[in-house]
Amino acid sequence: MTNKDIARLFNQLASLMELHKSNPYKIRSYQNAYIQLRKVAAPLSEMPDAEISKIKGVGKSLVAKIREILTTGSLSTLNEFLEKTPPGVQDMLQIKGFGAKKIRVIWKD
Repeated sequence: MTNKDIARLFNQLASLMELHKSNPYKIRSYQNAYIQLRKVAAPLSEMPDAEISKIKGVGKSLVAKIREILTTGSLSTLNEFLEKTPPGVQDMLQIKGFGAKKIRVIWKD
């Protein structure tokens, strides 16, 4: 799995969390991880945890989630949010110009 693939998972998680009005600090953390991980040239799979944690905005919990993605190919937190989000709503997240806040209004109202 490439760095950009891992970053996309964090971006998807942030969008789903925003859709469900989760902790805004965690959402911001995943959004920052998305931005920073896309910039890393070296493959995360070849980096030790200590080196990954030196990436701006990546702490111990994000390192653990990156390791989870690299070992299992998925992220349990993301899977939980995918399970409680209807497929049609998930598809709406792919529409350009529609953010999680607008989609939540459409979905809930």
